[in-house]
This record gives sequence, C-alpha cells and structure tokens, in this order.
Amino acid sequence: MPDVERTSAPWIAVRRVGLGVVIAAGLFAAAVVGSARWGDRSLWPPAAGAPATEVFVVSHGYHAGIIVPVRSLAEQGRQRGLSALGYVATRFAGYDRLEIGGLQACCSLQSTLQNFDSRQYNPLQFPT
Repeated sequence: MPDVERTSAPWIAVRRVGLGVVIAAGLFAAAVVGSARWGDRSLWPPAAGAPATEVFVVSHGYHAGIIVPVRSLAEQGRQRGLSALGYVATRFAGYDRLEIGGLQACCSLQSTLQNFDSRQYNPLQFPT
C-alpha cells in the first residue's frame, strides 16, 4: 500500500518544484558547457610594435565606466569613417581622456533611501 503522506498534495508540489530546480540547473550547466570557448590568444598581450590603445575600466560604486583617450576616438573615427566618433572627439578635444558609460541617474548620488527612485534606473530607458 502506498504511503499516504507521500502522495498528498503538498508532497506532490514539493516533488514538482524539486524536479523543476533540477531541470533548471541541468539546463544552466548544459548552457555553460555548450557555450564555453577559449579566448583568442593573439589579441592579448599585443605583439611588440603592434598598435594598442590603453583603456581603463573604472568603478564609481553605483556604476562603472570605460575611459578612452580622445585622440584614439578621433583616429578610429577617421579610419573607419565613423562621423559620430569624430564629432565626440571634436566636442571633447580639450580633454585627454573621455569616460563612456554609466547611467545619468547614477551620477547624482542618492543620499538616502527616501530619495531613491527606482524608475531612474531602468536599463531600457536612455537618458535625454
């Protein structure tokens, strides 16, 4: 005779949730193994004499940014015919480096939890 406790509704729900967790973990492991690739060792470190641009990744606590030399932006804009890069390089020609990244809302730090507005941190909303 089957155990009455193990066939009750709560046990069936627990088994289904457990099975769902095992399936999700298995799919995650398969995705990790299936998408694993080795990096291209010819990219780093750069060969002696090869052109290279020094880029910095910085953290400001609420967000991170990438700092690039303005001169490199201008060169890449000219070489690749990207007029937007040329415009940015011209606009910020008075500076040596330019930080790219971060959300506009993060730049004005929220001092208290009462001032926090989660609508400002929508990743799909672009600052105007």
